[in-house]
Amino acid sequence: GTPFTEKVQLTKDAIDVGLTHAQGHLDFVSSIPRQSDPRTAAALHDCVKLFGDAIHSFRNALKTLNQLSSPGSPYFREQMLNANLDLGAAGTNAETCKECFEFARDGRLKTEVSKRVEDISRDTNNALTLLEKIGEGAAP
Repeated sequence: GTPFTEKVQLTKDAIDVGLTHAQGHLDFVSSIPRQSDPRTAAALHDCVKLFGDAIHSFRNALKTLNQLSSPGSPYFREQMLNANLDLGAAGTNAETCKECFEFARDGRLKTEVSKRVEDISRDTNNALTLLEKIGEGAAP
């Protein structure tokens, strides 16, 4: 393929990794038994929604890249912006999950969730870096 299509594919692969991690983390958080500490229970409830939202954002970014116009197209910049916003939202949702555990009593659970959020943050940053490379050299 062309350097452009190769960059797009690498970015889609990076988003797939984030999507896979987010789905696994959603499954993990969803499978934790109900907690007696109300703050931990609330944090888990919020994280289920937040990981779900992150999955939705990763999927939207992937959908945008699957339909990405050529760099000369009038739609290219808007599509790149949308993918960038979706990836940013995925990372923000994951980080917000971590913040939900700030006052939770279960330290082990807090640590486990933090590690999982760091996965998604790393995945998001990788995908954003690759997305930026797609735009490099594209016509203004």
